[in-house]
Amino acid sequence: MMKQIFQAVTVMLFLTGSITVNAQNPDEQLAAQYFSAGEFDKAKILYEKLLKKNPESVYYYQNYFQCLTETKDFDEAEKFLKKQLKRSNGNYQYSVDQGYLMELQGNAKGASEHFTAMINSIPADEEKVSQMANALLKRNMPKRVVETYLAARKKMGSDIFFSDELMTIYLTEGVNNKLVDEGLNLLTKDAEQLPLVKTYLTRMLDRGQAADYLREQCLLFMGKYPGKPVFEELLVWFFIRQKDFKAAYRQTTAIDRREKGEGLRLIELASVCLNNGFFDVAIDCYNYVLQKGTQGYFYIQARMGLLDARYTKASKSVLSDSAELNLLENEFIQFLNDHGRTFSTAPAMKQLADVYVYFIHDLNKGILILEEISTMSRLQPKLEAECKLALGDAYLMRGDVWDAQLIYGQVDTDFKEDPMGQEAKFRNAKVSYFTGDFDWAKDQLDVLKTATSQLISNNAIELSLLIMDNTGLDSTTDALKAFADAELLYFQNKLDESFNILNMMPFRFPNHSLEDDIFLLKARSYVKMKNLAEAEKNYLIVINQFGGDILADNAIMELAVLYEHQLNEKAKALELYEKLIFEYTGSLFVVDARKNINRMKADGVIGDKP
Repeated sequence: MMKQIFQAVTVMLFLTGSITVNAQNPDEQLAAQYFSAGEFDKAKILYEKLLKKNPESVYYYQNYFQCLTETKDFDEAEKFLKKQLKRSNGNYQYSVDQGYLMELQGNAKGASEHFTAMINSIPADEEKVSQMANALLKRNMPKRVVETYLAARKKMGSDIFFSDELMTIYLTEGVNNKLVDEGLNLLTKDAEQLPLVKTYLTRMLDRGQAADYLREQCLLFMGKYPGKPVFEELLVWFFIRQKDFKAAYRQTTAIDRREKGEGLRLIELASVCLNNGFFDVAIDCYNYVLQKGTQGYFYIQARMGLLDARYTKASKSVLSDSAELNLLENEFIQFLNDHGRTFSTAPAMKQLADVYVYFIHDLNKGILILEEISTMSRLQPKLEAECKLALGDAYLMRGDVWDAQLIYGQVDTDFKEDPMGQEAKFRNAKVSYFTGDFDWAKDQLDVLKTATSQLISNNAIELSLLIMDNTGLDSTTDALKAFADAELLYFQNKLDESFNILNMMPFRFPNHSLEDDIFLLKARSYVKMKNLAEAEKNYLIVINQFGGDILADNAIMELAVLYEHQLNEKAKALELYEKLIFEYTGSLFVVDARKNINRMKADGVIGDKP
C-alpha cells in the first residue's frame, strides 16, 4: 500500500513539475499570446522553434499549421505537411490537412481526388477507420466521414459496422431520412439495438422532423421482413410517441394475435393511455384482454384495470352521465360479488365509495363502504389514508363537521411531511375556513405554502390570499363568512341554498374584492346543475374582467374542458388551452393543457398546432 502511495505521489510531483516547467517556458507563453491576439506572423516563428524541440506535440502542430494558413504561407505549409507525414508513418491528420490545404487554395478538384484516394485506401481496420474519421471531423468534413465509414463497411464485409457513428452524424447534420434508414438497417441484423435506435429517433422526432418518413419506412420494413417483430414494436413505439393511441392499439392487437399472446402488451398500453388521458383507448385495451376469457392469465388485472379506467374517466369528466354512472356502479358491485371484499379488492371498494360520495351523492352508501375498508387488516398505508380522506369529505358533505376534522387530523398526524398528510392538513384548514375560524385556517395554510406537492402549495396560496384579502384591519369578515358558507353548501351539493347567498352578496357587499370568486363559484354551480349556458357566461366574466387575478387560469381551464367535452366547441377549447400555455406560463394547468391539445390532435379534432 505504501508503495502505491509513493508511486502516486511521485507521478503527481512529476506532473506538477512538468506543468510548472511548461508554464515557465517563455517561448510558449509568448507564442500563445501572439496567437490569441491574431498576430500569426510572430506566433509562427515561435511555434516553428518549439516544434523543432518537440516535433511530436499535437498542440504545437495545430497552432503552427494554422499560423501558416492564416498568413497564406501555403508553400511552407505544404512542405511542412510532407515532412510531418514522412516522420509520422501515416498519421491521417496530416493527410487530411493536405486535402484541407488544397481546398484553402481553391483547388477543389485536387482536394476531391486526394480525399477519394485517401478514403479508398483505408484498410479493413476499425482503429484506422476511426482515426481517419476523427481527423476529418476535426476539419468539419462530415460528408467525408460518412464516405469513410461506408467505404470501410465494404472492405470489412458488414453493412452495420459504424451504425452508431453514422447515426450520430446524420442526427447532427439533420439528414433525417438517412438516420431513419440507418436505424432500420441496423435492426434488420440486430433487434437488440432497438433501445439505441429509439434514442436517436427520439432526438430526431423532438425536432418535429421526419415523422411521416419514419412511419412509412416502418410499414415498408414490416412487409419486407415479416418474421422480424422488431419493426412492429418500433411502429407501436412511434404511435405512442406521437400520442396516436388508437393506431397504437390497432397495431398492438395485431401483434398480440400474431404471437397468440396473453394480452400483456395491451395491459401495458392501457397504462400508458390512462396516464395520457386516453381513457376510451385504455378501455378498449382491457376489453380486448377480457375477451380471452376468465381463464386468461391477465383476466383479473384487466377487469380491475377496466373498472379503474371507467372510474378515472368519470372522475375527470365535468358532467358525469347518470346512465354511465349506474353502469359503473353495477360493474363494481358485480366485480366485488365475484371476487369478495378483501384487502386485495379494497382499491375497487374505495373507487365504488367515491362513485357514491362524489358522483351519485349517496353519502350513506359511500360512508358504509369506507368504514368497512377502515376495519380491514393488511391495507396499504397510502390506500388507508386515501379512504380516510374520502370519509372525511363524506362526513363534511353530510354536515358532520367534527367527525370530518377528526379524521383529517388522523391522516395529518400519521403522514407528517408526506403529500398525503399535507393534503389532510389542507382539508382541515378548509373546514376551519368554512366554519369561520379564519385566523387558524390561515396559519395552517401558510405552513402549506411550501408543501412538496405543487398542487397543494398552489391551493394553499389561493385560499390564504382569499382570507388575507378579506380579513384586513379595515374590513369586517362578514363578506368572507357569507362566501365561505356558500362554498360549503356548494361542496355539500346544496346548490339552491348556495345560490341564495351568492345572489344576495352583490347587494349586501357592493364592489367587494370577492367579486371574481363569486362568479367562479356560480359558474361551477351551474355546471353541477347542467345549466351550461349560464356556466359559460360566468366563466367568461372571470376570464375577461378578472384576467389578471389569481383565479383566471382556473376559469380558463374549466371552461376549455367544458367546451371540449360538453359544448362540442373544439375550436374554442383549443383557443383557451393555447391561451393558458402562452399567457399563463406559470399556471399548474399548462401541462394538462398540452396533454389535451395532443389528445385532440390524435383524435383528428384539430390540425397540427404548435
